[in-house]
Amino acid sequence: MQLRIGFLLLIFTIVSCEKDNNHSDLIIHKFPMEVGTTWVYDWVTITKHLESYNSNRVVKIDTTKMRSITWIESDTTLFDTLDVKVFRYENSAVSHENIIRQFCYLTEDGLWLSYSYEDINKYNAFYKQVALPLNWKSSWNPSMNSEGSYRKVVSQVDFELNGNIYECYKVKSYNQDLNIGEIYCWYSEIGLVKQELLSMSASSSSTYPGSNDSHPVLIDKYITLVDFY
Repeated sequence: MQLRIGFLLLIFTIVSCEKDNNHSDLIIHKFPMEVGTTWVYDWVTITKHLESYNSNRVVKIDTTKMRSITWIESDTTLFDTLDVKVFRYENSAVSHENIIRQFCYLTEDGLWLSYSYEDINKYNAFYKQVALPLNWKSSWNPSMNSEGSYRKVVSQVDFELNGNIYECYKVKSYNQDLNIGEIYCWYSEIGLVKQELLSMSASSSSTYPGSNDSHPVLIDKYITLVDFY
């Protein structure tokens, strides 16, 4: 998921540059799916405190950081016939008692993730996280239950990690619910390399030291891949 741009480029020393993708010949056919594959992400969360529900004036900005690790933990089989991988997620803000796991499998037409790890329903267990092959014309509905929502490639980007340059596509999620905000994901041959979750409306409330009244906040998250092995 992706942290605010101006701050991130300085913080993570990772360079990306958007290109005109209308003539791109980049095609992504698959992602790494070997047990043990690991992705390390840095997160930056920027919380903007607004003066009131009737004002857009920002009175305070908080920035928090954390690191997360995602890796493929094991192979397993669901419903007696479906071979899947178990993805495991940990971050510095979650205790080991609250580790998140998710089932995932890869087909020629996409990367599929489970809605949950517990109580899997064989008739509605997965959604299409990424359509494959991924190219500059790609557009897809992640699930039959997400009517009015879809994902679409909007540009091509170069992403630098540990001295290597990866070509990737920037994908925008279009949601019927405008309160969800804007979501952008960058995918390369090594998987998700960046994500941005941008608030579109101040729907939540908060307080901070020196403020006795609750007030609306805008929360943006920037997630950037910092290691892959």
